[in-house]
Amino acid sequence: MEQHPRWQDLWEWASDPQSDEVGLLDALGRLWDRLILAPKPVGLMPFGWREADYLNARLASRVARSVDPGDRPHWRDENLFVASELAMEGGPEPWMADCIRAITSREGIEGTCRVLVTNPWNRLRADADGGGDLRDQFAKRIGIEPERLIIRPPEEAERPTYGDGLVWLLRRLQGTRVRRLWLFHHPSDVGAAGLAAVPALAAQRLLAHHVDSTPCAGLYLPGQVILDPGDVPHAWSRQAGLDSRLLPLTCPDPGLSLPAFYRHNVLTTCCAGHADKLDGVHPFSYDDVVEAILQRTNWRHVHIGPVDETRLKRWHAMAPDAEQRLLHKGWVPDLARAFHDYGVDVCITSVPTGGARTAVEAMAAGIPYWFQAMFSTSRHGGLPAARRRIWSTPDDLVAQLEKVTVEELEAYATDLRRHYMRFHHPDGFARRLEEALEAPGHPEPLDGTQLALAGALEQLRVEQLQVLELRDQLKQADREIGRLAREGGRQADRLRRTSEQVERLKARAPRRWWFPGRRSAGDESSSGTGDRPRSARLGDQSRRQDSGG
Repeated sequence: MEQHPRWQDLWEWASDPQSDEVGLLDALGRLWDRLILAPKPVGLMPFGWREADYLNARLASRVARSVDPGDRPHWRDENLFVASELAMEGGPEPWMADCIRAITSREGIEGTCRVLVTNPWNRLRADADGGGDLRDQFAKRIGIEPERLIIRPPEEAERPTYGDGLVWLLRRLQGTRVRRLWLFHHPSDVGAAGLAAVPALAAQRLLAHHVDSTPCAGLYLPGQVILDPGDVPHAWSRQAGLDSRLLPLTCPDPGLSLPAFYRHNVLTTCCAGHADKLDGVHPFSYDDVVEAILQRTNWRHVHIGPVDETRLKRWHAMAPDAEQRLLHKGWVPDLARAFHDYGVDVCITSVPTGGARTAVEAMAAGIPYWFQAMFSTSRHGGLPAARRRIWSTPDDLVAQLEKVTVEELEAYATDLRRHYMRFHHPDGFARRLEEALEAPGHPEPLDGTQLALAGALEQLRVEQLQVLELRDQLKQADREIGRLAREGGRQADRLRRTSEQVERLKARAPRRWWFPGRRSAGDESSSGTGDRPRSARLGDQSRRQDSGG
């Protein structure tokens, strides 16, 4: 199967009853990867892909019938969580851990918890029987017993193995039915998402809509509940006719008092985000923000999250004293406490992709948070825009922070901390989660602005697919042009070598004093013989002598 299949080809191959469903799921996942990585306007989040989810459901159902065609007589009173990978510094895994903690803390939410990790990119080098030390490490951070966290063993494969992940899940669940199935998969993991297409697996199926400026596989699979972390994606889900429940993000309460500002006698700014949040299409880059802080001010700047050495060297070269004023931490166990430990006065949004959970952790720590304008939509539990500090460009950020006073920082920190306690505290999160599992969807109608926005995003998804198809055609034409150019080059090389061989032969040929048709001065006056070669005339003279003439 080709590396980048076309959408039309997938539908045609799926119609063949003899087709390889597992291989088709892998191809569908690669198509999702291309859609996710395609450039898109910053600040607009494409939603989902209805047709791809329908194809995913068809393929997953066929795989389920081939792997586990029997009944499911064994009932498990458990909450089964399915994740693609474990990366606690970002992604949907911290949200999953918050849900597990909420379930274990609430008597009204029944069932134990178990986690299965599909590992489609084969990056988690786990033991064959579940994960070993890696499993113990993540089980402790998630909050469950190590034996209840199972990681699919990696394969020696060059491409993601989405289909094999679904087969592994089905075999693990063979003959059983659980109380709830929770999907916390990567947006392109069609194998994990396809599990929702098997209704017999669980009495209730829930999909965590991990909104990170990317479309998500599985949103349109029927019969499931969508968990949305903000009111804007919640509105998009309702506009699409999905059963969505609003579940604002949370984080553990650090229990810290408000920080003392200007502990280092200068302002200390901070940004937390891994490398994926720092690269992409945007009017300016995160490096521009760091450069503005280091070159135009004497402030300190802290970056928390992994970055490569090239970027770090670029930051250190931005100012003579940059190495003293710039602090980099690749990972911290508790982000809220790290803000206090490093004396952070202001936390800013990462660009081009902002981190919603980072904003919540800053609120929990009582750290003033400056929202970037393109990510200032009301995702954070309804915090009004009038109560937020919003910046648009690096120059605007520096200008605002140069004027801010300690009193303003204290008042803003108090307001954010109060908002965290009301909308994002773990106790409120657990209560809303329990209500979301029972409450009906679509609690209120959508207004015209939200409908227009959702329609524009759907059109954006269609246009992105058209761009991908056009890009395929251009790549194919470019390959044909390259082939013709290489063929023309080979022909030119052969012609050049032939010409060089002719020249070498000419140089090796003996030089003669006579050429055909050449006449001497005496031959010009001769009659009848002037046009004949000298050798012919000598031959005539010899024959006359032999005959006595």
